[in-house]
Amino acid sequence: MSKNWTQKQKQAIDTRGKTLLVSAAAGSGKTATLTERIVRRLTDEQNPANITRMLIVTFTRLSAADLKRKISNAISEELSKNPTSRYLSKQLVLLESANICTIDSFYLDIVRSNFSTLSLPSNFRLADEGEMALLCKEIMDEIIEKHYSAKDEDGFLSFVENFTTARQSDSLAEVFLNVYKKLSSRVEGSKALLLLANDLKSEADRDFFESRHGKIIKDHLISGANYYYGALSKCCDLIAAEENASRAYLAAFSYEKDFFVRFRNALKDNSYTLARDILNSFNKQKLGALKKEYQTSDILLCKAIRDEYSKFIKTATEKFFSFEQEQIGETMLKTSEILLSLYQVLDEFEKSALEEKKKRRAFDFDDIRRFAYQLLTNENGDASDIALSYKNQFDEIYIDEYQDVDAMQDRIFSLIAKENNRFMVGDIKQSIYSFRGADTDVFAGYKKSFPPLDEAENSDNALIFMSNNFRCDENVIGFTNKVFSFLFGNCGESIEYTREDDLIFSKVEEGRTLPSPKVNITVITADEKESDDAEEIEKSDINPEALWISAEIERLIKHEKNANGTPIEPRDIAILMRSTTPAADITKALDLRGIPCSDNSKYDLFETPDVLLTLSLLSAIDNPHRDIPLAATLYSPLFAYTMDELIEIRTSSSPEASLFEALRDYAGEYNSVRSKNAYFIEKLNEYRYIALSTPIDKLLNHIYRDLDMLSLESTNSQNLTRLYEMARRFEAGSFKGLNNFISYINELIENKKVPSLTNEDTDANAVKLITAHKSKGLEFPVCFICNTKSSFNLEDTKPNLLYNSRVGIALKLALEGGMARLNTPMREAVALQIQNAQIEEEMRILYVALTRARERLYITAHTRSRLEKLEEDSLLCSSYASDFKVKTCKNWLSMILAAIYPLTDGESYTFTALEKDAMKITDSVRNSQDLTDTNSFAITRNDIDELKQRLEFSYKYTHLNKLPAKLSVSKLTPTVLDDIDDDAATLESFDEAKILEIEEFFESKSRISGADRGTATHLFLQFCDFEHAEKHGAREELSRLVEKRFIAPQVVELINISQIEKFFESDFYKLFKGAKRTYREQRFNILLPASHFTQDEDFKNEIEQEEILVQGVIDLFFEDENGNIILCDYKTDHLTNEELKDAMLVAEKMKARHGKQLEYYAMAVERLIGRPPQKIVIDSLPLGEAVEIKL
Repeated sequence: MSKNWTQKQKQAIDTRGKTLLVSAAAGSGKTATLTERIVRRLTDEQNPANITRMLIVTFTRLSAADLKRKISNAISEELSKNPTSRYLSKQLVLLESANICTIDSFYLDIVRSNFSTLSLPSNFRLADEGEMALLCKEIMDEIIEKHYSAKDEDGFLSFVENFTTARQSDSLAEVFLNVYKKLSSRVEGSKALLLLANDLKSEADRDFFESRHGKIIKDHLISGANYYYGALSKCCDLIAAEENASRAYLAAFSYEKDFFVRFRNALKDNSYTLARDILNSFNKQKLGALKKEYQTSDILLCKAIRDEYSKFIKTATEKFFSFEQEQIGETMLKTSEILLSLYQVLDEFEKSALEEKKKRRAFDFDDIRRFAYQLLTNENGDASDIALSYKNQFDEIYIDEYQDVDAMQDRIFSLIAKENNRFMVGDIKQSIYSFRGADTDVFAGYKKSFPPLDEAENSDNALIFMSNNFRCDENVIGFTNKVFSFLFGNCGESIEYTREDDLIFSKVEEGRTLPSPKVNITVITADEKESDDAEEIEKSDINPEALWISAEIERLIKHEKNANGTPIEPRDIAILMRSTTPAADITKALDLRGIPCSDNSKYDLFETPDVLLTLSLLSAIDNPHRDIPLAATLYSPLFAYTMDELIEIRTSSSPEASLFEALRDYAGEYNSVRSKNAYFIEKLNEYRYIALSTPIDKLLNHIYRDLDMLSLESTNSQNLTRLYEMARRFEAGSFKGLNNFISYINELIENKKVPSLTNEDTDANAVKLITAHKSKGLEFPVCFICNTKSSFNLEDTKPNLLYNSRVGIALKLALEGGMARLNTPMREAVALQIQNAQIEEEMRILYVALTRARERLYITAHTRSRLEKLEEDSLLCSSYASDFKVKTCKNWLSMILAAIYPLTDGESYTFTALEKDAMKITDSVRNSQDLTDTNSFAITRNDIDELKQRLEFSYKYTHLNKLPAKLSVSKLTPTVLDDIDDDAATLESFDEAKILEIEEFFESKSRISGADRGTATHLFLQFCDFEHAEKHGAREELSRLVEKRFIAPQVVELINISQIEKFFESDFYKLFKGAKRTYREQRFNILLPASHFTQDEDFKNEIEQEEILVQGVIDLFFEDENGNIILCDYKTDHLTNEELKDAMLVAEKMKARHGKQLEYYAMAVERLIGRPPQKIVIDSLPLGEAVEIKL
């Protein structure tokens, strides 16, 4: 039966001879339309197309395969109608070799076909992200080390202080690589830094508001001034209508309204100084007295607006006008110099990385994309001969999901396309992958410049809207249009929203037996005793929102039906979340009611118990002296130690000894765990010996078989097999061995490239929990969108260095000494642009979530605000809607409530506010009450108050969430607590105990940095028997350490043996040799005042009584023959020729770099032995002697 196509679909299918942009809304039949167009072109009797002369590009392999299958089915169907058609038979045969592929595979084909043009190896391979991350980090570390060692070292140190502190120098490579990654999607690549630097230099002498950054701030402030002028104008009208209010308030409101006119005019005149002067001259007027009986709701609303603009003025003054015009010019010039230096580093990295990748014959997809662009452009940036050949090869080019392309991808398609043969289909309202590089400006630009089809007779380009929605019920459509005509309609050019974007209800209603239910909005609010201003939701066993959702799902399953009359089952229901945070509570609430659920939200392979255990074992094999992975291995089912047995082993040895040392010593004694100890040590020695010469995949295979580990794996997953396959791929790359494999795993975790798994079972009759991102492309009869009160994540605006494709790069500038940084208006402009873009993306993610529901849609939230506060906020946003005001929304709930205001039932939705306490009671008595009516609760206020007192607990010390449980001494700076958020505090604690943490050098590296050599030399000093070394020589001692397996054979070549020999000849060693008592590799845990590690005075006062556990290891301290305590730290820092000649210069350098760390070591010594060190030295191995550090 032929399909009834809509008029817009027919236009998209039949229009020829134009480049088309098809704006295809959710549920509009985009894929069906695309397939039909291609098939009709192939079956056109007058001018049939050839499938081999088409390029059809999608974003995923699955989409490409699905599209190829649909085209194959369509051609087969046409062939059944005309079985004698040789042409169709030929097209069906050619379909298998047709260019229906992903964007990445198309680029790869271009590069493989033209590898010699770029002097690439013909047999290059695609490396995975983990391998590339290791390689790039290694190369960047080497470049950084080289710059540190250069003659202009002081200049480089000043440069890097703008990116990281001396104590965080390990993160410098990560900062640079992150910038390089972000710039890679730009056509100019890292050369964009040159353009940005030149722009800053040329704009430094102009008015700030005429600059690229200044325009962002100016437009934001104009939008704010317009909003407050309009709001205050209405307030003046309302106040003037009330005689008593007019006498008390009108003069103040009129003055403030006129202020915004003057401020706006200065902004429009591009006068930063004038606008700054006007802002600084603002004098908030005092309101006259007005009796409470005359303060109507309108008057109270006006006062609320007044409070709002006071905050606006304060924020604008602090963020955007703290500099004078001349100072801004100076910061622009300094930023320009930094960007030029940054370009030199990144350019050097790019060249070195390309050379190394060619040697390894390994590239990643970013490289392939850049190569493809280089092949398709000539030196002037125009289409190359290769691009022209592709242009002649393809008669038609189809690109799906065009809203997700970036600027370089768009440029590539432009280079190979004719003026009128591109078919670009997508929906900017569903562009939700900015974290992958999607640039909505591309789609919005076409949408703005292309004329509608009916006006495009004389144009090669045309725009078609496909807005008919065949998926959702009428009420879902009506609600979605109401919300997004408000939100998108106030977003200006970023969305280019028009009424043509509104969804058109077009669902075929055949077989429907029930009316369309209204969208259900249920908000669980605070009771009358709770504060409106509280931001944190109190904790309870299960969040009341989750309880309400579970109760409603139970009601649906028991009493409701789908539109076709069939009972609603768990598999018909999906719960959509912005993040996975609420998943645990929802799962618990559903479990209480016996409702099966399947959590399809993303979780990590490395978080599964079987893989965690395997990685713990591998880490213990790599280095058994790491207590946590070793303890995890011993306590596991593999070796079955009990907690009491581990405590027995641990307490049998000195506190300074590692768990492995304690176990090894205890194994020689007669005790209750002697056999276990013997068995474990035997296995550990066996695996360590195998690991020396065996690839990691073969080592894993041996361990799996030897310990029968596959029997531990759950029946519905193949986690250990996946880990084994990862190991095989790793060994096929350019890095080898166990130590490097653990580094590889760490890189995957740190760069958030962990393989994702799901518990998904599409056939399971269970409620599905899924993130809004992962729901794209799916649909469900019933959808709950939960946790809508959760605040948007704006963490991307917080780093020191910020990047945005529209504005560029800006950063905080280091003040002299590098211990503080200066924020600049340029950085504030970039932060503002990032924030606006993130809020717009949140709108688009919400749009995707709303349009997943076929029949029933629920919006739920739990807030500590009272209903009156929600109404006030919604009224302010709704009544004076603008781009400025909409983008102050902090969560999905505030967006939705502003769009539907007033908060009552509407044509397509119902609105219900429930008190939080009622929800808690409902769950506790659910077994004895009928929950069919989930909106009625028979409970008294006395019941609520009594149970609230018993069950509720409010944690008063939320500021302590920012304190990490413990810190490594190497992480400490005077501002370490100012550089982490609440979540980071937890992560910092975990980092210290991370089971995968390893030595910072590789056992089989092809490129060795100075840091690697230093670490290796330090390792020798850690395990060295000084008496044996002095008697038999350092080389003999090194051989002994290798033989005893303290040091891996691969590490030997990294150790600077000449520096070791100088150490044994030094005066310091002679002093140390005569010591009364010595303490080597002394581990310590000390409590230090938390207030020492913040410069935020308010936070410092809050944590004045708190302490942080600091951990570390002191290389050496000893008591000399005179009873003095001498503290020593070994250092291998590179020294210049001048420094090698002058010990005083070395002392100054070491103090600047390591003085703070030595202060903490000195505190630790005093805590350990009750006496402070009388002398603190650094033994500089390159210098060959110790230098005293006076603190």
